[in-house]
Amino acid sequence: MPEGRRPIEAPRVLIVEGEDEARFFRGFVDRTVPGKRVQVIAAR
Repeated sequence: MPEGRRPIEAPRVLIVEGEDEARFFRGFVDRTVPGKRVQVIAAR
């Protein structure tokens, strides 16, 4: 593994297909990404 690699970070903005997916991912992010503010945006 190369030196100086940073751990993978969650993206700050997540763009998903529709409003149902947005709702699902908001709940998923709340459960799995503590303390990180991730904005979920519906593309349509």
